[in-house]
Amino acid sequence: MSMDICKLRDEIDCIDMEILRLIEKRIEVVQKVGDLKHEKKSRIYVPEREEKIFETLANSSLKLEYEKIRGIYTEIISSCRDFEKKFTVLCQGELSMLMGYRVFGSIVDLVRVEKKRNIHYNDRKYDFILINKVNFVENEYMLSQDEYVISEINWIAEHDVLEYLLIGKLEKGKTYKDYTLNKIMFNGGLL
Repeated sequence: MSMDICKLRDEIDCIDMEILRLIEKRIEVVQKVGDLKHEKKSRIYVPEREEKIFETLANSSLKLEYEKIRGIYTEIISSCRDFEKKFTVLCQGELSMLMGYRVFGSIVDLVRVEKKRNIHYNDRKYDFILINKVNFVENEYMLSQDEYVISEINWIAEHDVLEYLLIGKLEKGKTYKDYTLNKIMFNGGLL
């Protein structure tokens, strides 16, 4: 191996250490935000905030396009969010599980159900439900009074558009009118 490669790898190692320190610093700030959210009983998952982060970084990047920024930062945010709360998401079918990882990153508990009648949300075992939009529209799943649709998610994969809804619980004292419907779009293959 040439000395040039060794020097470059040493430089990469230094950069990785700097990235790690910055992520740890980010976690410290996230924990403070989490404490404030807990005090105010605010929601932990704020998809519109995450979308703003992705857009701002993509607009600032000279080398990375939006989808790459989203992939990298979804995992960073997922790891940081875990210091606030690890989410449990009920997913209807295998594709919704893949969608769950795309939305929340790898630090999430996904629970798979196949049959629509097995979706029981009112016992609060799950933080969110990720359901195919067709099943929702056909009234196979009905929202309870304290649920609302957080996000419409479209995944454009090859020649198909997969449409899902992310359903969550309302914060105390709020109605669905207090929230803005977030729209998320993914491009590319299933993984």
